[in-house]
Amino acid sequence: MAAHLLHVFALCLINGAIASEWSYADKDQWPVEFPVSCNGQHESPINIVRLQTRWAWLSPAMPFQFTDYHTVPTSMTAVNNHHTLSTTATYVTKPRISGGGLPYTYEFVNFHFHWGADESQGSEHTIDTVQYPLELHIVHSRVDETMDVALTQPHGLAVLGIFFELSMSDNPALEHVLSSIDVINAAPDLTAQVVNPYALASLLPDDVRRFYRYDGSLTTPVCNEAVVWTVFAQPLHVSRAQLDKLRSLADGHGGQLQNNFRNPQPLNGRTVYRTWP
Repeated sequence: MAAHLLHVFALCLINGAIASEWSYADKDQWPVEFPVSCNGQHESPINIVRLQTRWAWLSPAMPFQFTDYHTVPTSMTAVNNHHTLSTTATYVTKPRISGGGLPYTYEFVNFHFHWGADESQGSEHTIDTVQYPLELHIVHSRVDETMDVALTQPHGLAVLGIFFELSMSDNPALEHVLSSIDVINAAPDLTAQVVNPYALASLLPDDVRRFYRYDGSLTTPVCNEAVVWTVFAQPLHVSRAQLDKLRSLADGHGGQLQNNFRNPQPLNGRTVYRTWP
C-alpha cells in the first residue's frame, strides 16, 4: 500500500495536480521524509562535469526522432500546482520521442519549469557547477506501459532537460504560456487555458544532436528512479521580464514561487554520456 501511494503522489505531480505533501523549503529533508525513493543511489538532478563525461557515438541511422513535435495542440492547459508552472496539452496524436540512444519510444505527458529568485540560480542540472536561471523539463512516458507501471521501471520515463540563459529579448516560444500566468493568479483553481499555443518543437534547441545522457530519477518527491535523462547542451534564451513573470506565481503560503529546484545529487558511480567528441 505504501509503494502504491508513493506512485500516486508522483503521478499527481507529473500530471500537474495540486499537491501539498512536500515543499522545496524542506528539500534537504526529502531523503528522510521519502526514504523509499528520495534516498536512492541514482537520484537527479546532477552536476555534469564535462571532462568526466564519456563520448557515446550515435549512428546516423539512429537519430533522435521527434514525432509530431511540430503539431500544434488542439488545447493546452497551464496550472500552478504550487511547485511549478505545469502544462499539459491535448492532441489528435500525441508527440513522441525515440531513437537517439533511447531504449524505448516515449509519449508526451507534460512540460514544466524550474527557476530561481534571481538570475544566478534556477536550473536543477548544472554544468561544471554553473547554474542557469531557468530549466525546462519535457516529460514523456513509455508508450507500451501505463504511467503507474512506468514509474516503477528504470527507463519508464524519458525527460528532456533544456537550459535557458539570460537575454535582453523575450523568447517568443514562451510568451503564450507565460501570458496565462495573470489568469492563473486570479483563477480559483490556479488553472488557465493557453491561448494559441505553439508546437513542442518551438521549445527545443536548434541543435538536438549535442546532449548529455544518464539514468536518474524524478527531481521531486517521490523521486522515482525511473528516468532516462537527456540534457541538451545548447541553451535557449529567456528575458528577465519573463523570469519575473514566473516568479509572480503564488507559492500557496502567501509568498511567491521561487527557487523551485532540487540541488545536485551524488553521481554514485554513474556514467554520464555526451554525443560529440
